[in-house]
Formats: sequence, C-alpha cells, structure tokens
Amino acid sequence: MIAKAPTVETQPFADPAFTWLKLVFVSANKPATVLCIDDEQLGLGLRKALLESDGHRVLTATSGAEGIRQFQSEHVDVVVLDYWMAGIRGLDVARELKRLKPGIPIIILSAFISLPDEIIGVADVWLRKAEVEPADLLKEVQRLLKEPRKGIAASGAES
Repeated sequence: MIAKAPTVETQPFADPAFTWLKLVFVSANKPATVLCIDDEQLGLGLRKALLESDGHRVLTATSGAEGIRQFQSEHVDVVVLDYWMAGIRGLDVARELKRLKPGIPIIILSAFISLPDEIIGVADVWLRKAEVEPADLLKEVQRLLKEPRKGIAASGAES
C-alpha cells in the first residue's frame, strides 16, 4: 500500500505586517517599464531586444505623438528617446513628458556631437548614438531607476 502525502491547507496571513512585506517584495521584483520612442524601426527593435534581455518591460512608439499617448495610458519608469524624428523633435516630446510627470527620467539618443543648450533640464542623460555601447545604455537605465526622483514616489506613482 502506498501512503498518501498529507495535504496542508494554507490560509492567507492576517498579519498586516506580512501583507506590507509581501507588497514591498513583489514591487521590488517587478520589472521596470521603459518607453522607447524612435521613428527608425531598426534602432527601436534593437533597443527593445536589449532592454528586454535585461529584464525590463519595453513599450515602443514610432512617433513622438504615439509615445506621448502611450506615456499617458501606461505606467512608465524611464524613457529612451531619439532626438531627431520626423514630425516632432525628441526635445519637444521630452518637454511634454516632463510637463505630464516632472520626475520622469529621460535618456535622449542623438547623432549630434554637442549637447544643445535647450536640452539642459529636460533630459537626464544625453548619449551619442555613434559612441554608445549597449552596456552603456543599460548602465544609464539602471542608474536612473535607482535614483530617487522629485515628483515620483518609490512605487512609481506621482507624489
């Protein structure tokens, strides 16, 4: 005769401290959401694959207007944005995103050699496409995600 393993009934813990601890643990392990905006499909696809391989949830938009719509309808932790796009410049998109959520970290990618003065205070990081390695982009995303942000609570909610 084969013995049956005993069954154990589990009940949720009623202790509020356990519930709080569980919420902190779950939110700490939740992948960050990165919104990538670029009108060039190849670069957009490569960044999406890179960021997903690092464990992030990645939203993509092929225009500034589409990116702004996604930003308004989805939770976003950090934005990676091309500076020069058809229709609307990345700088204008970044300004609108900062208006909507002032603490949102924004990385702007550009082929330009120097940083235009108008970008100061709008972008948190400026990376030159020709000089940036995939590991550099990942490092900057991780750094920005760890920094406390004015206007964004630790959970990502507006404060």
